[in-house]
Amino acid sequence: MKLLLPDPAVQQPEALSPLEQGLRGDAAPQVRAQAQARLAELEQRTRAAIAAGVLPGRYRELTALLDACTAAQDVLAEKPSMGANVRLA
Repeated sequence: MKLLLPDPAVQQPEALSPLEQGLRGDAAPQVRAQAQARLAELEQRTRAAIAAGVLPGRYRELTALLDACTAAQDVLAEKPSMGANVRLA
């Protein structure tokens, strides 16, 4: 079994996305709140589409989207350290 251990203090890698860049900046609380609001809106629209009735294939896509929204909301709520590096031991 491999354990995930943090790397020793190293310089933060370059941000992979504009969202990550924003979460590292001075406006991180506002960026986080905006992302959470967009995710909540997407989740609401997705639930409404499912409630309206969809074909089985589309249902699978929409439930996967709901799962992704939930996971993203969980990550943003935890306020992770965006510069945390992890290595396999």
